[in-house]
Amino acid sequence: MILVKKLEWIREFLEKNKLSAFLFTFPSNIFYLTRFKSSNAYIIVTKEKNFFLTDARYFEKAKKELKNWEVVLIKNDTLSFLKEFIKRLKIETLGFEKDGITYEFKEKLRIKKVKTKGFSKVLKDLKIIKDEEELKLLKEGIKKTDEVYKYVINFLKNKKAFTLTELNLRGFLVSKIFELGGEGESFPAIVASGKNSAIPHWQSSN
Repeated sequence: MILVKKLEWIREFLEKNKLSAFLFTFPSNIFYLTRFKSSNAYIIVTKEKNFFLTDARYFEKAKKELKNWEVVLIKNDTLSFLKEFIKRLKIETLGFEKDGITYEFKEKLRIKKVKTKGFSKVLKDLKIIKDEEELKLLKEGIKKTDEVYKYVINFLKNKKAFTLTELNLRGFLVSKIFELGGEGESFPAIVASGKNSAIPHWQSSN
C-alpha cells in the first residue's frame, strides 16, 4: 500500500480514537511505514504532519530517502529529546504502541498536560491489505526462500556436511540469502539436529 493511503488510514485512526498524534516505536511498523532501516528510530504522525526521528548515524541517509517525511535529528538522550519534541508539537492526547515499548519507557515518557492512550497491534488491519508492490515483494521472498531451502537440502546430501555444526550450517544458510539478493532474515534461522530438533525455538549451537 502506498504511503499516502497508509497515512490516511492512520489519520482516520487518530480521528476515531480522539488522538492528537500517534507515536510508533515498534521496528517492524516503522519499516512498514517508511521502508527505511534504522536501529534507533521513532515515528510521530499528527493530523497534519509526519515526523521520522532518528540519530546522527541515519539522519543524512533518511533525509535523502524519506521525501514525504519531516526527518528530525535526535540529539542527546533519546527519551529526553522525545519528550521535548512532543511538548513542542503541543500534543494533547498521544497514542502509542503498547507492544512496542517497555513499562520503563512509558513511565519515563510521562509529560505534564499530555494524555496517553496505549493500543496493541495498531497496524494489523492495515497490513492485511496488500498493493501490487507488496505482493511482488512477497512473491520474491517466497521464491528466494525456496531457492535457499533447495540449496541447503542439496548441501546436506554431501557427506562433508555432516562434519559441520548447527552454527556452521546456519552460516551457510544466511550467506545464501544474501547471495540471492535478500536483505537478511525476518527472524533468526533455526538449525537443529538430533534431539535438538524436538525443541521448537532451539538456539543453534556448536
